Order: sequence, then C-alpha cells, then structure tokens
Amino acid sequence: MMKTKKIATVSICFGTLVMLLSACGGTPPPTDAPMKEMPQVQEVPIEESDHEGNEEQQEEIEKETSNTQTMKLHMQEQEEQLERMKEELEYYKKYVEDITLTLSNEKMEELINKEWNYSLMINNIAFPKNGILEIAVTDFELVVEEQRVPFSVLPEVESVKGKIESSLTNSISIAEGDPEKFSSKEDNSETKNITTYSFKGLNQGDIIKMILSEELATKLEMSTTELEIRVK
Repeated sequence: MMKTKKIATVSICFGTLVMLLSACGGTPPPTDAPMKEMPQVQEVPIEESDHEGNEEQQEEIEKETSNTQTMKLHMQEQEEQLERMKEELEYYKKYVEDITLTLSNEKMEELINKEWNYSLMINNIAFPKNGILEIAVTDFELVVEEQRVPFSVLPEVESVKGKIESSLTNSISIAEGDPEKFSSKEDNSETKNITTYSFKGLNQGDIIKMILSEELATKLEMSTTELEIRVK
C-alpha cells in the first residue's frame, strides 16, 4: 500500500512537470511543421547614388563654366568690333574734313548754315511764320531751341560759325506783358540750348508781344521780328 502511494505521487509530479514544460514552450515543435520565411532586406547602393549625384553636379558646373567662357568671348568680340568701328569712324570723319577744306566758299557756307537748327514752339506747336498766334488757353509755354546736328562733318572751327552770335536769352525779349505772369529758364549744353518762357494766369483778351533778333528771325525763317500772342 505504501509502495503504491509512492508510485502515484511520482506519477503526479512527472505529469505536472510535463504540463509546465508544455506551457513554457519547452516542448519543441514538430519537425514536419512549415518554417516561416524571413523577410528579405534589399540593400540600397548608397555610395553609388552619391557618386551619380556628384557626376551630375560636376556636369552642371562644367556646363555653366562653358557658358560663361562663351559669353566672355562674345563680349570680347563685340568690344573689338566696336573699337574697329570707332577707328573707322574717325578715319572717315578726318577724310570728310579734309574734303570740306577743298570746297568753294559758297558750298562751305551752305554746310555751315545747316550745322545748327532752330525752332520756336508754343505748347509743342510751331509758331506761325507771320509772327501772330491766337491761343485759347491762359497757361502755356513758349520754347525756343538751338541744336547742333548729331553728326557734324565740319571741323569745330567751321561748325560754330553756324550758330547765332548772341545767346538765345539775348535774342528774344518780351516787349509787352505782365512780368508777374511769366517766368523763364535756360537749359544749355554743348550741342543743345533751350530757353523756355512759362505764362500763367493770363486773361482772355491779353496780348503778349515779343521781339526776336534779326539773326534769330532769319534762322527761324520768320517773316518778321515781332511776335504777338493773343489770348482768346
């Protein structure tokens, strides 16, 4: 009886041990169970990608460098061409000057008279040759201008002979009019001189009278030296 109890106790302990091992995973899985495949990790060629990026960057730098060099060469060619054109212009200018010295006095006088152009405008309208102008505004500007031709072929000593001797300011004057209602200003340069008279606050029926020098009247091809502006 005592022996039977011992055997039963050993059996119970062994059974308990087996159960514990099964619960803790101690029992190995059957050999014929399918094995789960491990996910494959794809290797990224990091170094190769960086290398390709460096090559593209290098190509871009070389392209920009080439474009810059091309632009520099183009600019250099333009500068050289401009310099040649300047030299050629100076040559022809000197050639023409030499030819003008062989012209007759009459032909030379004709060229000299064409060296400087004169205009007389009122509100951007040419002043009538008869010297009388009617205007329907009480504020306006009268502008007399003296300008040298852009490309003179005459020597400077001959070119200046085409100007009037007096300045524009001394070649035109106001003979009649309220001095408080006008002002004047000058804008002078080597090749262009402008005198502007501004009239403001005039009344209907007002008359402005101005006098031109004989020389300026001739340059303007006016039939008179007396100007009359009538405000309507």
